[in-house]
Amino acid sequence: MICLSLTPFCSQTKTKEIQIQKQKNPREINQVINGKRFFVNDSSLYSSRFIKELRETCMGTTDSLILTNDTLLVYVTTRYREKISHNLHQKNLPNVLTIGKPVNYTTENNGKKYSLTLLRTNLTDIKFNLNIDSHLTKSGVTILGGTFYFGAECGFIDENGKEYCSAQYLSDNYFENPTKDSRVRINVQYGSGDHVSYDEYFSNNKDQNVKIVLRRQK
Repeated sequence: MICLSLTPFCSQTKTKEIQIQKQKNPREINQVINGKRFFVNDSSLYSSRFIKELRETCMGTTDSLILTNDTLLVYVTTRYREKISHNLHQKNLPNVLTIGKPVNYTTENNGKKYSLTLLRTNLTDIKFNLNIDSHLTKSGVTILGGTFYFGAECGFIDENGKEYCSAQYLSDNYFENPTKDSRVRINVQYGSGDHVSYDEYFSNNKDQNVKIVLRRQK
């Protein structure tokens, strides 16, 4: 267990440089950014993009972020008139897909058969293979967004008309404007992982866009 005091990391500092604290091991990240604490116990467990997004968030809406294994502690100070309150929120990284175990999802849409295989390789990354009519059409990696703790992505509807919420994973180029490659977004249902939505976007040919919901094969 790691116990870290909130008070020292809520104070303001004049310097804008990142201060590197003494590290216990080379994979640990222990920084103070503009007076805000950013701590990652073992950076090898996550995508570097995920860590980058967390760090950028730490400099914005939070006082400090402490990430240990699959647990994220978010410290936030709120001010209302003369009252100041310090709040701690605990968020767990999505874990409905077991690391190292491939999971297959299928559906039929407009006369085509879709098969999507997902493999979670660490705490934030999912490798995927999409087959259409038994032909591999797309493979790659999607990454959990660093702002996942703001809340789940909701509004998805299953085959029974019931709404559910999901964890969102994005391809590394998702927020860019690619001219050749596609952008991929995968949403994995919270709680069970029974449903997955697969969205693929092409900026140069929207007729190739794919938007489907698939169901997990038992």
